[in-house]
Amino acid sequence: EGDDAIVEFEEKPKEPKSNLASMGVYIFTWSTLRDALIRDEADPESSNDFGKNIIPMLLNDGKKLFAYRFAGYWKDVGTISSLWETNMDILDKPEEINLVDRSWKIFSRNPVKPSHFIGSEARVTNSALTDGCRIYGDVNHSVLSESVIVEKGAVVKDCVLLPGVVVKEGAHIERCIVDFGTIIGKDVKAGPKVEGEGPYTNHKICSEGICVFERGLKIKDGAVIPANSMIDSDIEVSDEENVIESTFRV
Repeated sequence: EGDDAIVEFEEKPKEPKSNLASMGVYIFTWSTLRDALIRDEADPESSNDFGKNIIPMLLNDGKKLFAYRFAGYWKDVGTISSLWETNMDILDKPEEINLVDRSWKIFSRNPVKPSHFIGSEARVTNSALTDGCRIYGDVNHSVLSESVIVEKGAVVKDCVLLPGVVVKEGAHIERCIVDFGTIIGKDVKAGPKVEGEGPYTNHKICSEGICVFERGLKIKDGAVIPANSMIDSDIEVSDEENVIESTFRV
């Protein structure tokens, strides 16, 4: 309605009646929310979902619900590809998602690390580096979390590397999301330029050539990992096809 009062709410309809979408961010009066949650939990047919159950319930009760038209950056990161795209947006769309905008501060925990270090022969282009990073190789269009190490001769392109990741000498990784502490061995090749498929290929989860690495892995030196691979220690593969040298607690 004209005052942005919500009169109807549908969760992921096949044929939307409006071009307005929910961001999944809600502000409630606690007593109202508490009552709705208790009633919803008592309903055996409920999916226990805000969009499918709670919001429609409150509307049916005649409660006043209003929408806020948000004009800033927002993205649904429910898939691997959308998570990767959002990180790339930090680099490509600073006018939309600016991490250093003093008028819209984004707060995170201070890792209490020394400033990042870039070696004399290293190359870093269009990338975001966090404190504690040590770069001796080539980093292009990538987002690096705290304490990431990229050794001499290694190439990191279009990647998202979480804290403590190490990319060893001569490795070349592209479009990879690497979880906490994982070590990419020497001369590893991973990403969309590696053709073919293997036991780690997972088109259901990985798409657009993106590879995902579980936390706490040591990837074998010289491993070749095709596009759309999910490297997970729980996947059963033969010794010959296994690219994981070891696992460790992070």
